[in-house]
Amino acid sequence: MEYTDINSCIQILHEKPKWFFQKENIADKLKCFDTIQKVGTPSTIYSLIPFLRNENILIQNKAAETILFLFRKLKSLNEYADSLKHLPIEKSDLDFYRTDFDEETYLQLLGIASFNSNGYVREKAVKELARLKNADGLLFILLRLGDWVTAVRKAATEGTLSFLESNYIDDLLKQLPTIDWILKVGRVDLSEIHDRIIQFIFCLLYTSRRG
Repeated sequence: MEYTDINSCIQILHEKPKWFFQKENIADKLKCFDTIQKVGTPSTIYSLIPFLRNENILIQNKAAETILFLFRKLKSLNEYADSLKHLPIEKSDLDFYRTDFDEETYLQLLGIASFNSNGYVREKAVKELARLKNADGLLFILLRLGDWVTAVRKAATEGTLSFLESNYIDDLLKQLPTIDWILKVGRVDLSEIHDRIIQFIFCLLYTSRRG
């Protein structure tokens, strides 16, 4: 039943007016997004990505809301990779998201894009996350430290180092499990960046306690 509901909704979302003077049924399409939020899974995100660039702002915003709702269901790195790497997102889409969505929505869409199978998309997503310098994007930057593309790792390293400031100490502490995880990455030795982060945290905590 759930499978049928989702398929029917995706079909409705793609429907175009059959006649020149016929209006698009926006109300039904918005209801479909609500249905997808109720019964959809993160794998449904693939079918919703194109609607982020819909010409109707109501559909566009509802698509973003639904995608982020399903995105938040993902809990592990493997789930992120499996559900997000093949999404139909291109570099040019990120420019569109930047201008058409609020910063919090844009940041989460960048997080999604940072898992894309295209290295150019991942690199641009990481650079944008670093530019925003929002603590909610730190996790996605840290996860790309172990990327298999050198340019993406470089962007992630620069982005991570930009967070080594006292006002981000609480956010760094929250990400300690992820920071320790980077030592497990086999394709590249990340001990240097790991040690630099840990030393920064230790020195800052030590100084604050003495003060």
